[in-house]
Amino acid sequence: MLYWVDINAPSLNRFDPATGRNTVMPMPESIGCFALRTSGGFVVALRGGFWLAHGDGTLMRKVAAAPYDPRASSLQRRPLRSAGAPLRREHERERAMRSPRRSIASIPISR
Repeated sequence: MLYWVDINAPSLNRFDPATGRNTVMPMPESIGCFALRTSGGFVVALRGGFWLAHGDGTLMRKVAAAPYDPRASSLQRRPLRSAGAPLRREHERERAMRSPRRSIASIPISR
């Protein structure tokens, strides 16, 4: 199985290469990423916060609010400041990958 997100649809998708079938799991707002849960289902990061979701993509409950004001922030709306901005960000990303890993957020989730 291959899982992928369509940020603008918005949806979480599950593609089965053996059958060629793609299952679309619609989300109520933009989805940035997700993680599989060992107990089944997903943790999904939506524009307004983090949610637990069943294996079919239906949301169970919100576990944390977004760490920013979703009404005032959007990466998709920000214009580039200069032609070199993407290169600087890539350089910063590479430098961060070489440094010791640190957790930037921790969300305790009870079962």
